Amino acid sequence: MERALKTPQRPTQGRSVAITRSVRAGRAIALMVLTAVAAAGCELPTSGDAGTVEAAYYSWIEARRTHDTATLWESLEPTAQAEFTAWFQAEQKAQSTIKTQYPTVHMKAALESLKLGERAALKSAQQLFLHVVRSAPGEELGTMAKLGARVRGVEIEGENATVTTWGGDSWVFANADGTWKATLSAAEMERLRNARQRAEANLATAELNVERLSGAK
Repeated sequence: MERALKTPQRPTQGRSVAITRSVRAGRAIALMVLTAVAAAGCELPTSGDAGTVEAAYYSWIEARRTHDTATLWESLEPTAQAEFTAWFQAEQKAQSTIKTQYPTVHMKAALESLKLGERAALKSAQQLFLHVVRSAPGEELGTMAKLGARVRGVEIEGENATVTTWGGDSWVFANADGTWKATLSAAEMERLRNARQRAEANLATAELNVERLSGAK
C-alpha cells in the first residue's frame, strides 16, 4: 500500500502536510508500449501505402524494434502526449519550488518525499515518456508469436481505427490532423492520468508548505 510521506513543519503547527508519492505508475504505464508490441524484433512488413492505418501500425512496431524512441513519441496521439507533458511539468515545478523556496532544514526530506528517482534529471515530457518505456523488461518470443504481430484486418469508424493482428491483439489508432497516431487503452490512460494527478497534488502541497514553513528558515 502506498504511504503518504510528510514534510516537517514548524513546531507551532499542529499537523504536517503530506506530499504523496507520485510514481508507482512508471512500470505500469510502460505496458502501454510493450504489451501489444511484444512481437517486436521479428521481421515484419514495413511497406504499405503512406498515410494508412496499417502503415502507421508497422511504423510503430518498427520504431519499438529499432529503439527509435523519437518516432515512438511522435507516433503517440496528442491526448496521451498532453498527459505526459502535464505530469512532467508538475513534477519539475514541485522540485523547483522545494529547492528555491523551502527552508534549508526541510529541503532534503521534502525532495525525498517526491520519490522522483531518475525522473528528477529529465529535461522534457518526451524524456519522461521514454523513461517509462525503458522501465519495462523486454521479452523474447518464438516464431509463431512473431507472426502473430502481422495485421489481419483494419476497421475504421470515423476518426478511430482498430488494427487486429493474427495473434489476436487489437490496436486502436486515432486520426490527428490527417495522421494516424497510436492510442493507449482506457486502463493505461487511467494510470497515466493518476500519475499526473498525483504529481499535481504534490505540487499543490509543496506550494502550500512554502507558506506554512516560511518562518522556519
